[in-house]
Amino acid sequence: MLIKLDRDSHTPVYEQIKEHIVGLILAGRLKPGDRLPSSRSLAESLGVNRTTVCTAYEELEADGYVASHVGQGTYVLPQQKLQVGISSGQQSLLRPRFSRRSELLHRHKWEHFGEGRVDRILFSGLTPEEDLFPIELFRSAINNCLRERGKQLLQYGDPQGYRPLREYLSMRLARYSISASVEQIVIVSGSQQGLDLVMRILTDPGDRVVIESPTYPELFPVLAQYQAEIVTVPVGNYGLELDQLEQRLREKPVQLAYVMPNFHNPTGATMQLEQREKLVEIAQKYGTILIEDDYEKDLRLEGTPIVPVKALDSTGAVLYLGTFSKGLFPGARVAWIVAQEAIVERLVQAKRCLDFQTNLLMQAALAEFCAQGYYDAHLKRIHKIYRLRRRRLLEALEREMPEGVSWTRPEGGYAVWVTMPQVLDAAELLDEARKHGIFFIPGTQFYIDGSGKNCFRLCFSRTDAEQIDEGVAVLGTLIREKLRRIK
Repeated sequence: MLIKLDRDSHTPVYEQIKEHIVGLILAGRLKPGDRLPSSRSLAESLGVNRTTVCTAYEELEADGYVASHVGQGTYVLPQQKLQVGISSGQQSLLRPRFSRRSELLHRHKWEHFGEGRVDRILFSGLTPEEDLFPIELFRSAINNCLRERGKQLLQYGDPQGYRPLREYLSMRLARYSISASVEQIVIVSGSQQGLDLVMRILTDPGDRVVIESPTYPELFPVLAQYQAEIVTVPVGNYGLELDQLEQRLREKPVQLAYVMPNFHNPTGATMQLEQREKLVEIAQKYGTILIEDDYEKDLRLEGTPIVPVKALDSTGAVLYLGTFSKGLFPGARVAWIVAQEAIVERLVQAKRCLDFQTNLLMQAALAEFCAQGYYDAHLKRIHKIYRLRRRRLLEALEREMPEGVSWTRPEGGYAVWVTMPQVLDAAELLDEARKHGIFFIPGTQFYIDGSGKNCFRLCFSRTDAEQIDEGVAVLGTLIREKLRRIK
């Protein structure tokens, strides 16, 4: 059984062996009853550890392709064919062969931490409070759009985005010292699609991509499916550690670097102006493209605003990613990328292959809503509410947490990063907190290598003052009990 292994592939060797054998079975080249080579002989012929082959055989058996019998070997099982015209209630037994990209993506399964429950204390979701949504004003904007331009807005539109919305964004970005023409802006279906498109047009398998550690966890599956070589750089009190970043870039070329200078997720850190200037200088020096994810730009709750990294960029090295998901409606799925026109052209071409365009009616309604001044008024209103909740959370942590526990004091955004003594595990704390109806996200979710066990993120956007006091009091008690048991 000739199997060609790609030793440089990001796909584990056992997966390559499994996929090859599955292909032979589905193609009929290995028939029911055929015996596979022994794990020892196949390992020797491939020049791999026997455990690797055993793992592949175990996966094949778990998926129903083979059966192993002690002392007799491993045999191919009959494969049920897809039945045409299956009646209701019958189950298709088709076994699809998924792509390697899909298999890489499949390993990053999203775990829910209490989302959707209204009877819980949710410190888990980095999402705005829906009770604060300006629904009536937005309904009015949609109605105006339908009444005045309904026929056009329910047709296909420009894949680059609704021009009046891009014009508004160009004007708004100028407030932050970002000079972006309408042609340098592309509207995308949420920041997640924006990240996917950037990876799609700017990386090949094996390209090195720098990410912060810890960082936004939904970036991991995007990097996985595009088979990027991930390079991590730690985050300090003021964002990305730039000396370590430059060291990584000096070692070997890096294609992209992903950064969150404002209210970093999950730590809440904000990069200072001097650091931002140095970051651009480093990127230009080593020819690395920066993705600046400014997802919470409109949620500064204290301190003086600092110009975005993109505003300091004179060479087109920075791609700027913004969104309406945190300041307004996550469900709108409207975000934008600012880039040089050559990159925008490629982004639009790639977007046409995915969804052709972002929802045109939603774009028009947002443009109308913002042009009427409703967005700025909404931000002013929620700033007061979230500023109070942030203060309440920090006061509760100060009051309830035992010695040895520390936390960040973010200038904006929705999250506070808590660090416990090294002997404690946030996942175990979460298991106990769930019993009290309290949910948060353990630190391991934000590290590609699963570290950060003694950390966790607390979000205050979906909890009122009483819930914050109650939830933090319970967490403080649980942490004290854990420390007491360890001593």
